[in-house]
Amino acid sequence: MTRTSAVLQRPSENSTENNSLNDVVGNKNDKSFSDGQENPSLIGHATATYNHIHSPAQVYPTLADAVTVTGSASAWTLETIVEIIPASTITELFDIHWVNISNISDEDQYEVVLYQGASGSEEEIGRVRFSRSSNFSQEGNVPIQVPPIDANSRVSAALASKAGGSESCDFCLYYHTYSDVT
Repeated sequence: MTRTSAVLQRPSENSTENNSLNDVVGNKNDKSFSDGQENPSLIGHATATYNHIHSPAQVYPTLADAVTVTGSASAWTLETIVEIIPASTITELFDIHWVNISNISDEDQYEVVLYQGASGSEEEIGRVRFSRSSNFSQEGNVPIQVPPIDANSRVSAALASKAGGSESCDFCLYYHTYSDVT
């Protein structure tokens, strides 16, 4: 599903695109993101918001160890991209809200980048920064905002640090699905 715009756009005055209020506001059967239409209705947006807020929170990996991502030996360099969520694992449209960080290997400043897409054709969807010092570590949940991710998409990550040195961290992702999108 490709969504070119999630912004509501007003039809031009007296156009055939706004003959009735339903053309702009929508109808009670509109689904989240209006089934991928370029200009979703207000009802489609409201449906997406309702379903998103009330869908159960999920975590990946679940009931398993977090995924270890190792950074580059060079400072502030993204190198190896590591798969976090394999393709065909989450079978509904979804988005990620939290990155859970654990086992930060060394005192440093870090940045993790999340990607979606097949190996070799990944596209960045978000990034967060965190750190560990001699008296403080940001292990735990860090908020992130990403665009909706198509069902069955692969999600991966790459890590960079200020000092380099092939430092590592463990990651898992908290997400929500949009179950009514087809």
